[in-house]
Amino acid sequence: MDVSIPKFKQKPACRSEYDALQTVILCQPEHMAIKDIINETQKYFEHENIDVNLAKKQHSDFQHIKRTSY
Repeated sequence: MDVSIPKFKQKPACRSEYDALQTVILCQPEHMAIKDIINETQKYFEHENIDVNLAKKQHSDFQHIKRTSY
């Protein structure tokens, strides 16, 4: 009889903002905007909002670093 025991697979979770990153999901920043203020940091940038062109450059730079570091 071939019976396999399923392996325990831990669900992604974050117990605090200081947990170690194990997986990163990277999304294009074309549609980034602060619409609803949800914290003090967003409140600080409410009128400035997000510089989408800068976000795109940072995204591209991060992708490059990620590819070359492995």
